[in-house]
Parts: sequence; C-alpha cells; structure tokens
Amino acid sequence: MAEVTLKINQRSYTVGCADGEEARLQDLGQYLDQRVQELVREVGQVGEARLLVLAALMVTDDLAASRDEVSRLKNEIAQISENLRRSEGGQGLDRLAVRLETIAAKLESA
Repeated sequence: MAEVTLKINQRSYTVGCADGEEARLQDLGQYLDQRVQELVREVGQVGEARLLVLAALMVTDDLAASRDEVSRLKNEIAQISENLRRSEGGQGLDRLAVRLETIAAKLESA
C-alpha cells in the first residue's frame, strides 16, 4: 500500500492508497484544495472542519451536476437511437443505434 501526502489549506494529510493510484490521489487532493481555497477567499479561515465540510458539499454538488449531465446525455442518445431505428435506412442505422447504446452504457458506468 502506498502513501501520499496531500496539502489542503496549507495543512499536510498523509493518506494511504493502492499502489499505482498515487497520481490520481494527488489530483483529487489538488482539486479539493482548490475548492477549499475558493471558500477561504469568500468566507475566510472559518475553521478547518467547517471549510472541509463546505468543500465536500461543493464537490458533491459538482458530482451531482455531472451525474445529471450524464443522465441527460444518455436520454438524448436513447432518443436518437430510437429515432434511428424508426427511420429508413436499414442495417446501417441499426448498427449505429447499437453503437450509441453501447456508448450510453459506458457513460452510465463512468
């Protein structure tokens, strides 16, 4: 198991991760620190716990927005796929519809 030291709001946190995941964890830590720094600029140093909770809520909001967008895109792909099936053009359009559904499934699992 690897360890990574993250710097968030001028404070160091050492966390464990699977071998090979260090760069990803560093990126996530940097993203979290950016969100914390946004808060510090807006509300000041209101305490480490409060800043981290507020940053977590901001990140969760980002995630929810991304999930909503993925869902919207999946629905749009499904609609395009259905329209292609109904339209003329035969097998080529059917293959395209299947491909679009495959992309939608990959989006869902992302």
